[in-house]
Amino acid sequence: MLTTLREAVRKAVEEADFKAAMAKIETPVAYMDAPEFQKFWDKDAKMLADAIKRVGRIEEKK
Repeated sequence: MLTTLREAVRKAVEEADFKAAMAKIETPVAYMDAPEFQKFWDKDAKMLADAIKRVGRIEEKK
């Protein structure tokens, strides 16, 4: 079921009508499937955590 849903979303974002609608509202499309998105999410979360640590807003667990 999850594989079917992922494939349907991948196909939907490739449709010309979808791309045109996103372009009309100036929203870029950067589809990432689950494994690729997880890598992006992990990297982004680490960068955010590092930035917060630099400004001293969180304490590290001991």
